[in-house]
Amino acid sequence: LLSDRMNRLYSENRERSDDIMAALPWYIRPFSGIIMAVVAGYSARRIPRKYRKELAGLSKGSGIPFNEIATAAFGGVIFDAACTAILARVEGGVIHGQNLDFEPSYLGNHPVIVEYNPPGRYRYVNFGLAGVPGMFHGVNEKGISITINYGDGAYNSENRGLPMGYKIREILESAHSLDGVEAILR
Repeated sequence: LLSDRMNRLYSENRERSDDIMAALPWYIRPFSGIIMAVVAGYSARRIPRKYRKELAGLSKGSGIPFNEIATAAFGGVIFDAACTAILARVEGGVIHGQNLDFEPSYLGNHPVIVEYNPPGRYRYVNFGLAGVPGMFHGVNEKGISITINYGDGAYNSENRGLPMGYKIREILESAHSLDGVEAILR
């Protein structure tokens, strides 16, 4: 369904990747592809099987290599990112907003809204980017709204847990209260 949009985004991303690789020191450049493949492989192993199957389906349907899609699942770790969120109490409730202060800015050209209806779990909506797995922000049917604010230093080689974009999905599928969110995060 979004194959053309995904291919445009990933084409733009390859160009950016080439620019980043060209800026690396000369002695690292020959190994940059290997380094990215290792990071993508390590990252993919941290993603639960149900989501790896989803990544494989995105890859098969779009023709984009699995490693590129797995790398995109860790976009906040790889992209130069810093986000801003706001909560405001208004009559009748709370407004929760966020922007993605991402480089590269072309990512804003590929928005998508996806509704998930996992069997036996809460329904939720992802406000994301075409072909970028995981989530940056979403809301579930119980009113739980969540965003990620990435910033410099987000990458932690010691992190062995679920990538945050998938942790958000687990929260939205399972939590009906802030206590439930806290329990999942612990």
